[in-house]
Amino acid sequence: MTETTEAMLERRQMNRYTLPELDYFLSNLPVEPYPYTKTFEEARKDPYVVLHSSGSTGTLKILTLKQGSAAAHDAFQLFPSLGDNPPSVLIDISREPAFLETLPLLHNVSYSGGILPTDAGEVISKRTRLFGGIASTETGILPGEIPPPDMWNYYRYNENPGYELRHYADNMYE
Repeated sequence: MTETTEAMLERRQMNRYTLPELDYFLSNLPVEPYPYTKTFEEARKDPYVVLHSSGSTGTLKILTLKQGSAAAHDAFQLFPSLGDNPPSVLIDISREPAFLETLPLLHNVSYSGGILPTDAGEVISKRTRLFGGIASTETGILPGEIPPPDMWNYYRYNENPGYELRHYADNMYE
């Protein structure tokens, strides 16, 4: 145990776990199934994973995501997918007549990870519902609302979770 860890344990009472070396977790040896008997309601606020933020939006943070947040991702199977592609793929699709002909067969197309150029977005939004998504380490995917077709290039926060944008500097809010 490092000196830093020992000092932290002296100042604050907390559980300490000693984990095996990394090779143990990367092993191909079979393991016994772990019996998990909690219902969703019992486990939804239990930790799922602990992440470390990049610090791009301020101070570095350790973040604990809950089981309920992870379970929400199950709903993604209900939506048709073009695959895990950045908006650049949509630019290519907007320029290919064969792809454009089939776009009306999709109920909607969603993108994230970058800004979709206006010319590509205008072409796609005339053929199917188009909207962008937002996510971060701290929150996972933010629940948004699908905007009206002519507002495809705007993100509409769902008001129910109580999100608010706070002034950061000049004309910037986060």
